[in-house]
Amino acid sequence: MARSLTALPLLALSVAFVACAASDDGADPGGSEALSNDSEEGEDYDPFAAGKADGVSFSNGPLKFTRACDPGKSMTIAAVGDVLLHGKLQQQAYARSTGFISLWSGVRDLMERADLTYANLEGPTAAGVNSAGKDVPDPGKRFDGVVYTSYPMFNYHP
Repeated sequence: MARSLTALPLLALSVAFVACAASDDGADPGGSEALSNDSEEGEDYDPFAAGKADGVSFSNGPLKFTRACDPGKSMTIAAVGDVLLHGKLQQQAYARSTGFISLWSGVRDLMERADLTYANLEGPTAAGVNSAGKDVPDPGKRFDGVVYTSYPMFNYHP
């Protein structure tokens, strides 16, 4: 059970930036010329059809850089979103000697290889607030069901 809980935040880590992936003819091998293949009605709305107020307009399709593969400086970015530390993950982290860093052990090497790593914490952090929004003493590394709440408060222990 603990192993599967560790995998939850790790599954969210999957952002790759590949600048030189185009084929020889310049076509996008990922087929992004059709940005959406869904059949939902209402997808025809284009908020940029008339361009922007300053006269700048956008072409359809993904942003492409004409000199993306030229030699020069480069930067690798690793990103993870929707980090949501629910009670079971907090308990698992506190139970390990390495703490919260243990939750990232499966992808730590990937994150450390990047020049810039960003993680989006899904919710605010707050110490000593109960589910009614009242200040209470922070219980420390104890899960009392009062300070360590979940939805709808998302009150994480910092």
